Amino acid sequence: MSIQNVSKQDFISNLAKSRNHQIVSGNYKHCKSEFKFKCLLHNQTYTTTYNNYKRSKYGLSCCSSLKGQKRPKCVKQKIAKALKGQTKKSISWLKNLKGNRHPAYKHGHGNSRAQTQEELLKLKEWKKSVLRAYNYQCFVTGKKKTSNDPLVIHHLDSWDSYENRRYDIHNGVVILKSIHSTFHNLYGFGKNTALQFETFLYKNYNIQSFPWKYGNHEPSLCIKSDKMTHQTFCEKKEIEFNHLFQSRKHTKLSGKYLKYDSPLLLFCTIHQKTTQTTYFNYKKSKWGCLCCAREKQSKAVSKANRLRSAF
Repeated sequence: MSIQNVSKQDFISNLAKSRNHQIVSGNYKHCKSEFKFKCLLHNQTYTTTYNNYKRSKYGLSCCSSLKGQKRPKCVKQKIAKALKGQTKKSISWLKNLKGNRHPAYKHGHGNSRAQTQEELLKLKEWKKSVLRAYNYQCFVTGKKKTSNDPLVIHHLDSWDSYENRRYDIHNGVVILKSIHSTFHNLYGFGKNTALQFETFLYKNYNIQSFPWKYGNHEPSLCIKSDKMTHQTFCEKKEIEFNHLFQSRKHTKLSGKYLKYDSPLLLFCTIHQKTTQTTYFNYKKSKWGCLCCAREKQSKAVSKANRLRSAF
């Protein structure tokens, strides 16, 4: 029996004594080693594993009836002594690690990342635009995202060194996370350039054509068709909403359907009032404008009051 196994055997023996249990048989070999215990308090014998006995608050099921009863101070001291040095180290030590010693270190550029709500929204829109430009496919492999290897958007000219290109669509490329990690493992984080990425692609994947060098993103015809499909979809939605505006006697003052939460400004010809909303909220609402909804509500209340007074 190794020195480590001897210490584990001593630990389980001390823990059993502190719980008024006696080891009948069993030696520690691994965490699932079986032990036979006898409860001196209830005079019952049980077989369990090292792990289960250690993790259990009372050790044996016969002692579960003690639940809710406070342990004597002497028993608490025995258990504390038996468990000393066996518990895992607390993670509070991370608080004392700063800079490049901390696992969440951002390579010195953490403070330059998007922090305000406006910056976060701009970054989100930038990512969506780049993904759409590459048809939601990896530029290198042409694969879609998977659970094990998702798609990421890589800045060709790095975020920290080229502030004016942070939200430039032509400065982004869609690649798999594994490829992204391989690139940064070779070239590091920060002060990266498009030339580094082009060299990386040429050496590792023999890619020689780079669409971002020509100021556009047209790597395949499917991207054009995707844009045309999106444009046709928006036009159909616009026609659909125009019919809805007419049926509700509303006039659109401004707004264009690009996505479901696109802003919309309407004028109600019935109540001579303007309303600011979104395409999604307008369609979801039964009456569209707040003024129309209030009128319908007041009519319903008046009708209910009349019926109530009739009885």
